[in-house]
Amino acid sequence: MAAPLFENIPDELKIHPRWTPWAYKDTDPGEEPKKLPLNANGRGGAKINHPETLVDYPRAVEAFENSQSWTRGPGYDGLMFAIVEGDGFAGLDIDDCIDPDTGIIEQWALEIVEQLNSYTEISPSGTGVKIFMIASKPGARCCKKPHFEFYDRSRFFTVTGNRFPGSPSTVEKRQAECEAVYNLLFPPEPPRPVAVMPDKMVDLSDSALLARALGPWKNSAKFNQLWFGDYSMYSHAKDPKSKKGYREPYDHSAGDLGLCNLLAFWCGPQGHAQVDRLFRQSGMMRAKWDRHARAQDATYGAGTVRLAVDGCSTFWDPRYRSGISPRSRALTLGDRGDDAQHPAFEGEGARGEMPDGGRSDKPETLLPASGSPPPDQGGIERYPAAPDDPDREASLLDEAAWGPRNDLPRIETYNVHLRERAGETFRYMVAANDPPEVFRRGSCLARIEVDAAETISIKDLNVPTLRNRLTHVVAFISTSEKRGSIAVKAPVDIMEDIMAWGKWPEVPIVEGVTRTPIFDQSGTLLDTPGYHPSARIYYLPEPGLEIGDTTPSPESVAAARSLIEEEIFVNFPFADQASKAHAMALVLLPFLRPLISGPTPLHLIDAPQAGTGKSLLAQACISVFTGMLPGAVIPPTTEEEWQKTLTGVFKAGGSHFFLDNARMLNSISLFAALTTGYWEGRLLNMNEMGRYPIVCTFVATANNVAAGPELLRRSISIRLDSGVERPEERSGWKHDPLLSWIRENRSEFVTAAITLARAWVDGGRPKYTGAMRPLGSFEGWFHTMGGVLDVIGMQGFLENREAFRDRAENEDAPWYVFVEKWAELFSNRVVGAAELFELATEYLGPDADGATETAKKAKFGKRLASHTDRIYGAYRIVYKGKSTSGANKGAKLFALSPTDYNNPMPSLGNTDPTISGETTSKLATQGAFDEELGV
Repeated sequence: MAAPLFENIPDELKIHPRWTPWAYKDTDPGEEPKKLPLNANGRGGAKINHPETLVDYPRAVEAFENSQSWTRGPGYDGLMFAIVEGDGFAGLDIDDCIDPDTGIIEQWALEIVEQLNSYTEISPSGTGVKIFMIASKPGARCCKKPHFEFYDRSRFFTVTGNRFPGSPSTVEKRQAECEAVYNLLFPPEPPRPVAVMPDKMVDLSDSALLARALGPWKNSAKFNQLWFGDYSMYSHAKDPKSKKGYREPYDHSAGDLGLCNLLAFWCGPQGHAQVDRLFRQSGMMRAKWDRHARAQDATYGAGTVRLAVDGCSTFWDPRYRSGISPRSRALTLGDRGDDAQHPAFEGEGARGEMPDGGRSDKPETLLPASGSPPPDQGGIERYPAAPDDPDREASLLDEAAWGPRNDLPRIETYNVHLRERAGETFRYMVAANDPPEVFRRGSCLARIEVDAAETISIKDLNVPTLRNRLTHVVAFISTSEKRGSIAVKAPVDIMEDIMAWGKWPEVPIVEGVTRTPIFDQSGTLLDTPGYHPSARIYYLPEPGLEIGDTTPSPESVAAARSLIEEEIFVNFPFADQASKAHAMALVLLPFLRPLISGPTPLHLIDAPQAGTGKSLLAQACISVFTGMLPGAVIPPTTEEEWQKTLTGVFKAGGSHFFLDNARMLNSISLFAALTTGYWEGRLLNMNEMGRYPIVCTFVATANNVAAGPELLRRSISIRLDSGVERPEERSGWKHDPLLSWIRENRSEFVTAAITLARAWVDGGRPKYTGAMRPLGSFEGWFHTMGGVLDVIGMQGFLENREAFRDRAENEDAPWYVFVEKWAELFSNRVVGAAELFELATEYLGPDADGATETAKKAKFGKRLASHTDRIYGAYRIVYKGKSTSGANKGAKLFALSPTDYNNPMPSLGNTDPTISGETTSKLATQGAFDEELGV
């Protein structure tokens, strides 16, 4: 087996810390070895549900290369990528489709590869392919033997980098194609014939239905045995792998399904909720019922109920109730009142005898053979009548007591287990969530909110907001013997329990919000208000926004481009054509963001001096899409503040992240956010981490920004230069005030932007074919926006890149060399400014200020202090205070702190001379100087 081709592995996978090495593990003789994921951080295996056993891509590669198992024997055989729920990835594994001798792929498999058209590679065996895409499966089925395995969560996929010829080199968004292939592989099963009568069959309360099920009928003995928790009738089959030859003597899971099968007969073809509700009251109930079962893509209980009800072909019909007593007693614990008081009972009839001699009207005769009491049945529905008011029940539950929503389902809160109350409440909430108003966002439930400034955002649900939602979904009642049934507000413990689950697969995921139509990944314009699952976007149109004809004819495209250039850009002094092209890309990007696979760069608007119009240009471009003035963020000063700021912005799901007046942008948090698809940050006032997709457009303004290599490779330049001494005094603006004029005419600009975007979409979404090289980590954006600008005839894309690099690096280039040599000589040791003076003189140039050597060193100390917390390459300059002893008491002390951003030191060509012999000899006295400083 050949080594992985690391250079071919897509960046879309590399940026996620979901990697682990793997090795072959021998199994039984005659069987193929299995691929075992291993923990690169230590011994043992790696597990998807244990993130601490997974590592980032560089660490996985390092562990793999150190083992080199294909030449040195036992070790790692390759790398695996974990597809985790919420990452947005899906993987299709097609086995036995390539001839190992000829290397030719089967035609049926080739058609699937071409239809999905995303990154595809040949599996380690050489006989199959794996296709990675950004999508989610429309169903829960995963395997179809012998060829297909389809997963979008909880699965390890080997990654070889052996790209299938002709397939894309990037992981693409393929939701529509994924759904089409899934439906082809797993066609929906035809509904099973059900022998039912045409009329409504079952309409009984839980207690009345249970009374009939426990009464005399052909399976009543079996039902009673299971109801009280005795599943001894189900024996386990022999297990040859068990040391004793058997597992547990009885099969609890078979008993669960057996009871659900019997309940399904009574509850009817639509009785899923009632079967679940009744099962929870039985002696078979256990904690496993609410655990998630991966194979069923639901909880174990939900899957069992679904299997029982959907598989039942015969249901009870009240018109044919031969042998069923109409006065079967409701087995409510402690309730032995007269049958006539219960609303479910009607007429007269004989009490039925049970086959074992028990009587349905005497609960104490229905105990299991062991003699143990039945489980607590406090959850059984009951409405006792008050002694002094026979009509008490009706008076409390009529419209006068409940208001106009007396049709809401009712949930009993008194003396009912929290698990049952919360589960039933959530099921009603899900049933009413159409169209969606409650969503999943990170690890929380959320809703869409619009504030007084008409800003739309995603906000996490808390107890008050969840109670507000439940008020319109269910009615909570509390029933006791003394007061009967009364209405109560939603209990706090129910809402807290629901919010603490952490997983709500029935609730749709929302990744962003917009007040303007956008395109989804299939190229469809989402212009219908509401939630769009294809893009996981919620669209709430701004009042008054009217979209005109966006048909992209040559004339309409030319007119749309002219409208933006001659009405918005006309008075801005762009330094070059590339800057204007990048401004146009900034206007169009949010309309096309779901079509772009991977991250997008920072749009950096800079100028030689203040007053040139940087902030106004940024606000003008952003307001075309948002319809309002964007909220500007002042760049934070510490990494902790950066992380909090970024978490808040990504959590809200807005369309733009705007940094105004950003003199220095040297945050490793910002660098990471610009090159990754998801962000993990600590939630405010909580000890939990939130995980959010990054779908916003990044914009920043600055005057002669000092940018290092890390920022340069993540930015595109929009340069303004007025060529006058006081640019803020310029006059003659075509539209003044510009932003108010844009808002008044926003419908025209949105129509123009959509027309330009449609010209590219309807034209087949061609990739950029110009001479400029792609930006690393931004290939999806590069080909999309470059292709759009080509289609609309906008020249200059990325042509100012070298000028931007020369201008931005000019000021700080010597400092990168100085810090690199500082690290080589002193590592992370604490040093004084005087000790670094000779090194600084050689690499930063002599400091002319200062009459004496001592004065020059003091001047350099202040200069070095001004660079505190600045990042140069892989290091940050850290101020360590002043020396407290020795001859140089009071001297400023500094050290280098390695950043956690894993990138090599920048390459600056010939600006990095070797250290002179004189400097080396002077630096050899490090130990004596440290002692003198008292460090």
